[in-house]
Amino acid sequence: MNRNKKILLGSTVAALGVIIIWFLASDLNKVTGDLVQAYADPELYEQAIALANKNTEAQTYLGTLAPIGNMAILEGETRYSNEHQKVTTTVRVKGTKGNARLDIKAARVNDVWQYRLIRLRIKSPPEKKRTILIREEAHPVEK
Repeated sequence: MNRNKKILLGSTVAALGVIIIWFLASDLNKVTGDLVQAYADPELYEQAIALANKNTEAQTYLGTLAPIGNMAILEGETRYSNEHQKVTTTVRVKGTKGNARLDIKAARVNDVWQYRLIRLRIKSPPEKKRTILIREEAHPVEK
């Protein structure tokens, strides 16, 4: 093995080592874990969409909402806490009449999602801009 190849191999291994250490020490590890968990919890989104599709205001402005696609989860934002028993997430949704953002706050109790907030936010067109509250439960501040 010639000298240039040895230097290139050594540099590559060192760079990969630095990247791996940076990844493990940063929040990217948690973000990646949250995304993986979001893909593993399709019922979280399915139940929220089903509830939204029963709302007359949502039907008026958005029509029937389609199931959440994998890209919508990737493009959105998801944060789990309390050992993946609580979640706050925002994903895009597509309806037969328009598009919106779906905000969800939920807690898993006995393997069932209990929704504390389900909200649709329509941003465009500007004349249709509005927030549609599907479900909101008041809870005391948790310690």
